[in-house]
Amino acid sequence: MATRTSVTTAARKQSTRNPKPPAVIRAQALELVDAAGAVQARLAVRPDGGPGFQVTDSQGRSRALLEFRADGGATLILLDGRGRQRLRLGVAEAAGTGLAITDRSSKGHVILSVSADGESGLGFGDRHGIGRALLNVNQDGSAGLTFFDAGGKRRNGLAVGPGGTPMLVLEDSAGKGHIHLSVNTEGEAGVGIGDKDGQGRVLLGVKADDSAGVAFYDRAGTLRAVLGLTARQTTPEGPVAEPPAAAVALFDADGQTVFQVPGRSQATI
Repeated sequence: MATRTSVTTAARKQSTRNPKPPAVIRAQALELVDAAGAVQARLAVRPDGGPGFQVTDSQGRSRALLEFRADGGATLILLDGRGRQRLRLGVAEAAGTGLAITDRSSKGHVILSVSADGESGLGFGDRHGIGRALLNVNQDGSAGLTFFDAGGKRRNGLAVGPGGTPMLVLEDSAGKGHIHLSVNTEGEAGVGIGDKDGQGRVLLGVKADDSAGVAFYDRAGTLRAVLGLTARQTTPEGPVAEPPAAAVALFDADGQTVFQVPGRSQATI
């Protein structure tokens, strides 16, 4: 009898030392506190019905927030010691994913994003919050690198088109006067120069047939002069030994030829 009592008592002590944890804990909020009872972390249901997790520092200031929204989106926010957002990572069902890193004024920033359609971008902002550089890859396969001035206006851009054609564009502060440089997939290169109104005025090009030339346009966009080299003539047996000929053509405001050497220019731009 004494033995049975001893065994029962020992079993009860063992059960007290190692209680079986409950299978489910149900609550609207759960708080983690330190030895002094100060809340260090809180898991709760937010007013919109989604769950949220908050972590605080020793001063009781929020330093990290994790939120889950009813629309399926989620956000992670990290704050500095003064409560200012310094990093924000968000996921949205329709909009894609984005990461924003800011300075202590919440203006200077770096933003990385990927849309729901797979387009991606990386943007850099200055200390005033103005976007200054943007690197993007589009759904059609094109990609670009664009730079902006202190006023947020685009000044130059480097891009590769869907077909692989690289382009470089330089613009004035109004976004009109420009220089456009491009090389297509056949190796044909061109440089275009525009005036302050954005009208193309000079075009320099080299074509795949070895012809080259420069064309001049007036403010109305009418071709007024062409200076170039004709394409090297070829036969089934190969290139003709005679070198390409120079050509000059002048046109009036109506596009009518007023001077041309040789009789019909074969130079093309």
